[in-house]
Amino acid sequence: MDYLLESQIRGLVQGCVRRSDPERKIWRDSLTGFAQIDDRPFDRLRTWAGEGHLLPDDILPGAESVISFFIPFTEEVTCSNNEGTMASKDWGETYVRTRDLIEEIGFEITSILEAGGFNCGVHQERYDSTVKDLVSPWSHRHIAWLCGLGSFGRNNLLITEAGCSGRLGSLVTDAPLSTTPMPEAEYCIEKQGGSCGVCIGRCAKGALTEEDYDRYSCREQCLDNAANLKGEDLMDVCGKCLTKLPCTFRVPVFSR
Repeated sequence: MDYLLESQIRGLVQGCVRRSDPERKIWRDSLTGFAQIDDRPFDRLRTWAGEGHLLPDDILPGAESVISFFIPFTEEVTCSNNEGTMASKDWGETYVRTRDLIEEIGFEITSILEAGGFNCGVHQERYDSTVKDLVSPWSHRHIAWLCGLGSFGRNNLLITEAGCSGRLGSLVTDAPLSTTPMPEAEYCIEKQGGSCGVCIGRCAKGALTEEDYDRYSCREQCLDNAANLKGEDLMDVCGKCLTKLPCTFRVPVFSR
């Protein structure tokens, strides 16, 4: 395994975040995880995330490893979205800006890998509402989970060591990288056997319930927010179900 290359990649992700936000007003320190494709059940993504989900080989034939990274939002940005039913302007602008940063990081990692003689593949995803059943063909959440970055909460989002407020990026390579250990326990309070469900009550459209998740109602709320925010970029975001939670900024502590 190329541990030096992994260290370079972690440093690159962190460096891009800090260079783009030197005053640390938008993002906190990033997290990066890796997975050897043969070490984790990537072949089950079509069962877990959707029958049309891509596999690493679909993005890069001969792929050996997957890289995932999480860019957490600061408390200032996140708390701007705490109140009301509509997404805040700071939240919407940060979401778009982070999307662009993730693309930049992908290009930077690709350059490092290619300089080392390796190939890299990135799924370029700008949300398309015509995608069947509103299911992404490349779930960064599931990829991050397989790369050991966290566990799923009741809100269907990934809770990392830095919480769930932020955005994920990932890419595929034929470089032989190591596999980051999975969390030893669930991070979600409910999945630890406790009582929480705060994220369910935060959903303005009632899309998130104890029994299910209605992605169409969720999408409707995101489009309502985009119409309200009216930015140069489409800010079709919400984020209420990941703000003002015990797991927003950290792994919540649960005592039986």
